[in-house]
Amino acid sequence: MAHDPKPQDAKPQDVKPQDVKPQDVKPQDVKPQDVKPQDVKPQDVKPQDVKPQDVKPMKPEEILKLIHAQRGTAICVPTMTTSPAWRTIAPDDLSVGCVGFMGGASSLGLGLALAQPDRRVLVLDGDGSLLMQLGSLATIAGAAPRNLVHFLFKNGVYHTSGAQGIPGGLTVDFVAMAKGAGYRAAYAIHDIEDFKRRLPELLKAEGPVFVELHTGLSEQTPMTARGGVPFPQQVTDLRAKLLKPRARA
Repeated sequence: MAHDPKPQDAKPQDVKPQDVKPQDVKPQDVKPQDVKPQDVKPQDVKPQDVKPQDVKPMKPEEILKLIHAQRGTAICVPTMTTSPAWRTIAPDDLSVGCVGFMGGASSLGLGLALAQPDRRVLVLDGDGSLLMQLGSLATIAGAAPRNLVHFLFKNGVYHTSGAQGIPGGLTVDFVAMAKGAGYRAAYAIHDIEDFKRRLPELLKAEGPVFVELHTGLSEQTPMTARGGVPFPQQVTDLRAKLLKPRARA
């Protein structure tokens, strides 16, 4: 008499791929060595599966070029390692570079945002710089300027003075600090494509907004690319530009 086959009667060589249903495969049955790169489709990768440490750091210069292209009439406040590249990318825009008083970019940006409420103000800060003036986070949140976007270029070192590690390195969570201080919104961005996608909304969002950008080291620093307009002259020039009547559309 014929009998029904039992699982133990099945040999591996008797199982055809077409006989295996997806619902029959348990996660614990799949071994890492069984998964080939060619078997992984882009649509199978979920955002939550991508870890920050798996993403290549963004290039500061590429980020600055994207901001420059979309900033419109915003006032920009670069500092330390963002200053040399910004001088080249935007040589005659509404900018005032914060070099020589490390940590002052966020406070300088706040003053400009309060004085020019009808203009966007973009602070292009560094993690080492902000650590020297962390109190500015609470001051900015308290003043609540709706036109301020605070970009933080996070590389974990004091790049200008020789790339010494900052206290806490890359483990410092500036997003949590900004949220705790009372910023209206705070985000961390690790991938340049994600940054491209989100930048237009970030530039229009109601501030104060904080954006932690995970980057590599810039190509130049104020120590390797000296020069530029002295700070007092930058202030005079910016004031003159801001006092000019805006062109009517």
